[in-house]
Amino acid sequence: QWSGALYFIDDKGVLNSSLLSEDLYHWSPWVTFTSPLGGFGWDEVRSGVFAKDSNLSETVARNFSTLDLYAMGFIPYRSIPPVGYIETAIKEPNGNEIEGVLRKVNIEQIRAANGGWMCQL
Repeated sequence: QWSGALYFIDDKGVLNSSLLSEDLYHWSPWVTFTSPLGGFGWDEVRSGVFAKDSNLSETVARNFSTLDLYAMGFIPYRSIPPVGYIETAIKEPNGNEIEGVLRKVNIEQIRAANGGWMCQL
């Protein structure tokens, strides 16, 4: 009910779903973090080239991201570093490297689109 479904307000003031997969309920494969709900944890290895997190063998073995934990109400929004996604022309990850442009999203953009969550701890 809570995670893998957060939108953000982009730099143009538009509601954006680029952190989400096509079903809008899981994280996009292009996000720079990992989660049991998606994301391949891309890191820039050289200018405009990104490599998939090599430690991702099984989805169930992935830890929750700080964004997941925020959405669950376990950590306050002030604890969330910017997240990113890769803007790329390809539709599906094919291999361990892709070319693209890194786009950053901060927690204030996410809160502007979804409202705030209260930490329950």
